[in-house]
Order: sequence, then C-alpha cells, then structure tokens
Amino acid sequence: MTVFPYLSTLGAPYSEALDRDPDALVEADRRLRFAADSLVEWTIEHIAEVSRAHGAVPVFVALDEVADPPAFPVRSVQDAAASGFLVFNLFDIMAGAGQNFATHRGMGYHPNAAGYRLVAERLADLIRGTDRAAPGKSGATDEARSNAITPN
Repeated sequence: MTVFPYLSTLGAPYSEALDRDPDALVEADRRLRFAADSLVEWTIEHIAEVSRAHGAVPVFVALDEVADPPAFPVRSVQDAAASGFLVFNLFDIMAGAGQNFATHRGMGYHPNAAGYRLVAERLADLIRGTDRAAPGKSGATDEARSNAITPN
C-alpha cells in the first residue's frame, strides 16, 4: 500500500532520468521539496504507530551539531510530540559550549569525546527522569511524557 501514491509516480521517472542524466537529481530534489514536510510527518506518525503496536514507547531525540539552538521551532520535533513520542529536546545542550565540546568534520562542528559525554549524561538523566538541567533547559516536555505513558 502506498500512502503517498504520487511518490511512486515520481520515483520511476526520476530513477530512469538519473540513469540518463545525473544532473536530474537537482530537478528531483526541487520537486520533492514540496512533499518533504508531509512525508516526514507521515513517517514520524508511522514510526509511532508501529512502535506502539509492538509494545514500545516511541522516543525522539532532537540533537544537532555543535551550535546554538534553532531560533524557530523545529517542525519534526513538533510532529514527534504530536504523534505521541517521548521527546528529548537536546538542541540547547551545546549552547555556549564553543570549541570545548566540538571538532570540525567537513560540513560543520560535531561533538568531540567531551561533547558526546555531555550528551550521554544528559540523555541518561532524562531517561531516568532526574534531569539535572536548569528549568527550561533540555528535556522531555510534560506533553511528550504524558503521550508516551498514555497510549493514544
């Protein structure tokens, strides 16, 4: 069953076009951008449904490279919370950390060993429910916790 039937009609022509013209990927990317938000939202919802059907609690860890947190809400985080995921928002974990927790790898700054240790400790605290972060800092929202505990 194809939930996004239009994607199956897009896929074959793009696959064939890429065989003939590798630059067609640019066109494929341009066209698929229109469906990206819907596709990600559906994927998140589907993961939550399948997880719960198997008796698991869906968990979403929001983590970016070493940078300041996003200035605007991130749609996938909102979609995950709305779908009943237990959301651990760690976007702010590296705020102000600077190079102490980072290493430059090609396309950006990523956690070094100390950075990954910080992430692991915060995530472990959140999983145990003993978040040591200051109020308003990284953590699972009350809504996400209740969604995860109470099956939808």
